[in-house]
Amino acid sequence: MSDLGDILAQKHLPQEPAEFKIIRTFIQERFDVTPGLQLRDNSIIISVPGSAAAGSLRFQLHELQDLLDTDRQLVVASA
Repeated sequence: MSDLGDILAQKHLPQEPAEFKIIRTFIQERFDVTPGLQLRDNSIIISVPGSAAAGSLRFQLHELQDLLDTDRQLVVASA
């Protein structure tokens, strides 16, 4: 009989998209916050705490999009 730790160790968890690491690093360096990231259809939803951070991030979306090699749309939301 396997114990729960062995079963979970063998389970293959889905990998997060490569873009997430770039987005997370970009936001942590500039705003000193950790964003929440979700993938929906052809969009990446970026949640940051507070409307001030979300508003500032919206001004920098072009720069972030240039760093990413993706066709996905970036959507900013405040949490």
